[in-house]
Amino acid sequence: MVGIILIFHNNENNLNFDLITQTLNAASELHFCLVNNGSLDNTLALLNDVKQQSKNHISILDIKKYKSENFALKSAVRYLNSVEKIVHYGYLAIENDSCFKAVNTLIHANNTLPIKLKLPGLLNPKESRLLIKNVFLLRDYLNLILNNELQINLHSL
Repeated sequence: MVGIILIFHNNENNLNFDLITQTLNAASELHFCLVNNGSLDNTLALLNDVKQQSKNHISILDIKKYKSENFALKSAVRYLNSVEKIVHYGYLAIENDSCFKAVNTLIHANNTLPIKLKLPGLLNPKESRLLIKNVFLLRDYLNLILNNELQINLHSL
């Protein structure tokens, strides 16, 4: 299984959570870890609503006090590694709805999903000392797999 870590911070007013629920429901092959990184608004409650409305594998990790993106990522990878057999990890810090286009593109890019594509640096979690070092950023991954097919520069998302 592929674990996708989405890091949120104070996103209550700049995200369409119905769109997020719909997008996550389209990806049964992925396990999403939604990280609330010290939000002071209702982001955590909205993430819990997304989880309740989802048919797929979703975990919520609540970091009470805001930490760096790297800290949130490490926490999420450790958490996912303890609850699920994850073969590969990807992550994205969500800032607004346009950031979520990368997740949507990943889900609908092709039928093989990342687990069947060979990307240097994808992680085998059994190598725990490399647990964080080789986690891939979704935008970079999508740029790599879609560049030839769609000529998309996802850094513009």
